[in-house]
Amino acid sequence: MIRFRRCLALLALAGIACETLTDPALPDAATILTPPPVYARWWAMTEACSGLHRDMSAVTWYVATGSLSISDGKDDNLAGYYSPASNRIVLADTANLGGSVIRHEMLHALLGPSVTGHPRDQFLGRCAGTVDCIGGCLTDAGPPPPPDPAAVTVSPSALEITTAIDPPAPSRAIDDGWFTFTILVTNPRATPVIVALPPSGNALPPVTFNWDINFLTVASPPGSFPDPTFGARADDPASATRFAAGETKRMVADYRVGDEEFAVLLPGTYVFTGSFGARDEGGISAKPDTVTVGP
Repeated sequence: MIRFRRCLALLALAGIACETLTDPALPDAATILTPPPVYARWWAMTEACSGLHRDMSAVTWYVATGSLSISDGKDDNLAGYYSPASNRIVLADTANLGGSVIRHEMLHALLGPSVTGHPRDQFLGRCAGTVDCIGGCLTDAGPPPPPDPAAVTVSPSALEITTAIDPPAPSRAIDDGWFTFTILVTNPRATPVIVALPPSGNALPPVTFNWDINFLTVASPPGSFPDPTFGARADDPASATRFAAGETKRMVADYRVGDEEFAVLLPGTYVFTGSFGARDEGGISAKPDTVTVGP
């Protein structure tokens, strides 16, 4: 069974706020946050996918430590929000937030105050899989354009898949232990395609990106991962299944070396296997990555 990441479940309940014209009152528990080193890498990732470039040091960061959700004065139960009035990002307790949530707010900051809402071309196009876009973000992005009439329908096997671990040898000494596992799926054709994903077999949308973690030198999975299989679904079929000629789509999974917090892996050796489409129903899988997670 595909088990969704905890941060996606949190966001499905909490949502992510759009920009406001004036700064809302800060949450009572909010304090200034000095961005940890990994934020620079996450900012660079968001710059790369969006094609936008701004100075991250111009953003003022706040965190409501101990709060699982916050309010921007209009919407409650938010994981975070960007306020363009003073170029600030306010986050709920970051112990419960993964990189894709924070990169969502970074994308708002990169788009700047002149761009409101969640433009489809960025949140479900260029930066899909690098930033989260679910719930209100999906609704706000609006309907997709018509499919390219030149597109042909193909199975997942017509695509090419690779994966990457960054940094390749994770440890607590690098970016406070944060690292990413990225699945990249490419349409190798010189023509656009629409991928026919195998049906899910239930009321849920078909599986798109999914991945397994096999624990080689750890006695049992950490408490955060009772089932080491994770994945995403085609909640927005257009962005998930339409590939332009030569286009690469990606899914970035964030993990941290540790023993308590969100998305934690204990030091040891693991095998990550990334796939696209349900593997037992015609999906494709990449060559497994063996990674040693250092202390």
